[in-house]
Amino acid sequence: CLVGESHASVSEPVIKSDLLAAGYGALTGTFSHELPGEISDWVIAFHNRIYQVRAGGMGELGVLSAGEVWSSSDKSLGASDLKSWLTGARMVVADEGKHADLNKSTLVLKPYDRKSQDLLDIVRMMSFYDVVTSTYVNLDHHQFRQLKLTDAIELNRAVLIGRFRKTGDSSDFAASDLQIDGSSVDAERTTIVRLILPVQTQQNNGDEPKESDE
Repeated sequence: CLVGESHASVSEPVIKSDLLAAGYGALTGTFSHELPGEISDWVIAFHNRIYQVRAGGMGELGVLSAGEVWSSSDKSLGASDLKSWLTGARMVVADEGKHADLNKSTLVLKPYDRKSQDLLDIVRMMSFYDVVTSTYVNLDHHQFRQLKLTDAIELNRAVLIGRFRKTGDSSDFAASDLQIDGSSVDAERTTIVRLILPVQTQQNNGDEPKESDE
């Protein structure tokens, strides 16, 4: 008998968001979470853009601890086109001798690894499947269609996806406990969180911004 359980007590509210839509896909403001641990390798998707904070090293993404406030004014913040980021798209310019011809460029996509066991990459692609479509991933998404969050990011909601690590007083421990026949199993486990962040819209008449109810 295989059993998996997860228990956590969190403060209310779990998410505090003062994010404001400053244009299509553009975010300003702050947010924080009160989950009992830290979120790493996280990104935020909003409309057609993806936001991420670099921790310093190449490819190393930031860590967001409980109560820590993220601000759009963070200088380490980077924003990219969501579809290009998901597909690893880049422009390759033809190199003809000493001069590169900018008129002869080709859009190259990173092939999707259907055999990948990286849970974070899998959840990201499942969440935004409609952005890249089946033409890119070459996989059917019918049985996981309820996991898609494309509609949320189009209706003034930002979506954060990252790895979650629960923390205790003396040591770090996983957010779930895996048991087989009543005995805990010491196995590698990964917890992925998806947080839907409310985003307010700026009013043109000088009124206070309000959360979109589209």
